Amino acid sequence: RPTTYKMVRVYVGKGNDRLEDLGAWSASPGAPFDVYRLDAAAPAEFRSFWAIEQDILFVLDASGRPRVGTAGFGYALNRTR
Repeated sequence: RPTTYKMVRVYVGKGNDRLEDLGAWSASPGAPFDVYRLDAAAPAEFRSFWAIEQDILFVLDASGRPRVGTAGFGYALNRTR
């Protein structure tokens, strides 16, 4: 089972720079969903994720609640391959 991650972000329209972070992650099994946590190498706003399905993650805020997006962007991640 993998224990490392590679996070790549592109802020379209804000310089279009490609930002990458590498590190380790851990899982906290819970009911009804698992929570995945990234190490301190990840930006603070992207360290906790809630697995609502096998292929869908919600980004959690510092309080452990799903982050709320806007009409222009959201905080749900889904597997594409």
